[in-house]
Amino acid sequence: MDKNEHKEELPIGEKGIWPIAKQYGIIGGFILILYFLICNLLQINYPINPIGFVFYSIGSLFVRVGILVYPLRLDAAKYEMNLQRAFFLSFIVGLIAFTMELAFDTFFVNVVDPEFLKNYVRSAEELYKRTEMEPKAIEANVKLIKEFAASRRQFFSHILGIAMQSAFMAFMVSLAFVRGGLRK
Repeated sequence: MDKNEHKEELPIGEKGIWPIAKQYGIIGGFILILYFLICNLLQINYPINPIGFVFYSIGSLFVRVGILVYPLRLDAAKYEMNLQRAFFLSFIVGLIAFTMELAFDTFFVNVVDPEFLKNYVRSAEELYKRTEMEPKAIEANVKLIKEFAASRRQFFSHILGIAMQSAFMAFMVSLAFVRGGLRK
């Protein structure tokens, strides 16, 4: 597209952001689920494997940012992009994708592999015992992980967290995108 050519400004409503966000949110949700399954198959999403766990965590961040940036790049090629449009598009994409991931995680730890969280806690406990941490510190960290693992089984209690995560990531990605940092 020629730089001098004026891009159409598309509204945010039904014929604007929603169809694009829904499509890429669903695709993003499946990508996050696939990423989790691959990492689980390779067993790199357990703390006992520190290098794998770091790879899993950083990889997850890059996948999430990619899921938010890709629709923005496609949308910006066709329509005028401003901070409001970029935020709403990436927020809705993130909300759909992250909620799909949470729904799958809840299904996975409750139905597919109910032992996953116990193995995760055991893995973290073994890692802490390898370090020179004080026994009280190990006990406190393991307690914290157990509480998180227990709450992970509660799907609806995490929806607010997903919305806040999506809003924060959408704002950061939108700001970087509109300023030109993620357009290339």
